[in-house]
Amino acid sequence: MASNDVALLEDSLSKTGAIISGVTAEQLQLQTPCSEFSAEDIINHLVGWSNGFAGRLTSNPSEVDPNAYKAGADPTAEFDSAAATIVGLAVGKSMLKPEYRGPDKFFAEEFPVSTTDTSVEHLVAFLGRDPHWKA
Repeated sequence: MASNDVALLEDSLSKTGAIISGVTAEQLQLQTPCSEFSAEDIINHLVGWSNGFAGRLTSNPSEVDPNAYKAGADPTAEFDSAAATIVGLAVGKSMLKPEYRGPDKFFAEEFPVSTTDTSVEHLVAFLGRDPHWKA
């Protein structure tokens, strides 16, 4: 992903988060241009899919269907957290180009991780190291 693509992604997610945070409790049941969805349904959809993308990017996919997701008490915080994960990984992946990975290069190929690995283990794996290596 080129840096301008990352900036566009970050800007889009930031603006979406601002829209979510601007919706008041009184507005949640209002209709939207999608006649079958209220404002709350759209927020749940956005948060659910953002969490789903963030989970898949970190090899920690959710078992929850993003189309059936119900946001918690602070959907803005949920969305912003998922957006930060998405953007952070996009930045990292855009900076560590394929020509830097491989034998006799600075970084090995990305190491596979499991859904139970921590964020630090994901980072170590992204850098091409075995996150479960023991001395």
